[in-house]
Amino acid sequence: MPVDRKILASDQRLKRFQADYQKLPKAASDYAQCRQLDGLAADITAYDRQRAKPVHRSILSQIEQCQKDVAQSDARMAELATSADRYSADSSTASVLALSQSMDALEDFDQPRVDSGVASSHVALGQRAQMLRDASDARLNDLRTVYNQYLSGPSLQAESEVIELFEALEVMDSQRQSEALSGLYTSVEALVKNAKIRQDEFTALEQLSFSRLSDRELDSASRRLGVLTATPNALLSQSQRSSLTRLRNELNQAYGERVQKALAAQLGKSDPLLLQSLAERYAMANELKLDLSSVLTASEQQELKAIAEHMANSDRRLAALAQAAAKVDASMNSENLNALLKAHQSLSEFDRERFSQEHHDAQTLVEKAQSGVLESDERLSHYYTMQAAFSQYGCTKDGLAKLRRSVNALTDLDRQRGGQKLSSSLSAIQSDISRSYCLQSNSIKPALSL
Repeated sequence: MPVDRKILASDQRLKRFQADYQKLPKAASDYAQCRQLDGLAADITAYDRQRAKPVHRSILSQIEQCQKDVAQSDARMAELATSADRYSADSSTASVLALSQSMDALEDFDQPRVDSGVASSHVALGQRAQMLRDASDARLNDLRTVYNQYLSGPSLQAESEVIELFEALEVMDSQRQSEALSGLYTSVEALVKNAKIRQDEFTALEQLSFSRLSDRELDSASRRLGVLTATPNALLSQSQRSSLTRLRNELNQAYGERVQKALAAQLGKSDPLLLQSLAERYAMANELKLDLSSVLTASEQQELKAIAEHMANSDRRLAALAQAAAKVDASMNSENLNALLKAHQSLSEFDRERFSQEHHDAQTLVEKAQSGVLESDERLSHYYTMQAAFSQYGCTKDGLAKLRRSVNALTDLDRQRGGQKLSSSLSAIQSDISRSYCLQSNSIKPALSL
């Protein structure tokens, strides 16, 4: 039986393929081995692959794996070259990190390729980038460790260590806060800033003479000192603690003398502005925990407290008036109207002396309510609404009844205030409301429920 030439040719190619593979020398690396296998299967056809024996399939499998490995290595080398070129151009933090990541991605398979040719220069740059990145990591990790120790137990020494490490950071470190160390730089920066502000505030306040400051300047200095007072003792040096005690004593004295002078000035008077100022000073003294007892007598302290309570009560009454007026503006009904009148009746003469524009507006509303104008406005508005609905939807039993009720509700005051407009409107509908019933018509639309 003659041998099939196609099979014979396939056998010869597979035999030669196996022989060529067996002649290959042992390679020094996986990459070198793959380069040797490159092109080995160039003559192998699809038909040959169908007829391949296990030994042939094993070799073909090695070649396919090598092709994948080389393609992946090519991609890593290309990324290394691109990152190295970018780093050579600008040396920015982003370029340093990108090149470092390209170096991190290299595998043992790539080693023969990075030891020679152009790639070796890329690797040299990559190693430089990794060194910069690793040095930055070390500085930031040290800072994070010390900062966490500070958070677990704030102290002046721990704060100083954090500041020292922060000031040793480089530009690259500050630009890496979007990575795993996100927020660290920002948090420590705020700590350092606050520490500097604290020191500057001590220096500035120690140069002030509280007794010579204006009222506004004294209030400002008091608040600044209040911030320092809230600082944990662990973050203050011994000299700062002593300075803080002295400053608070001086402030107590100056503030007490200022309040004492104001109390004397208001004797026999009822000046809203002066009393408001005293109430505000009382509130600030409580807020900052000032001790005025070394200056004010017991009776003066009691008088100051009474003034503060008097102003607080006045504030509440005025606020109730403004709130009630706003509700009437939003919805004029008997409940809101009664609340407005009640709020107005609770006012004292002193409250009226403190009126702002919103209180004057509320007073106008009250006067209108007391004269019946507000209720008149409501009745007129209701009539015009019913009249418009009647004109739009035609005569229905319900619509006619509502219109008739709105007309009957109008008072002499309403008719007087409505003037010619109301008179003309009432004349126009007189024939309608005199009906005892509506003539039904298909052309009449159904009335809305108003």
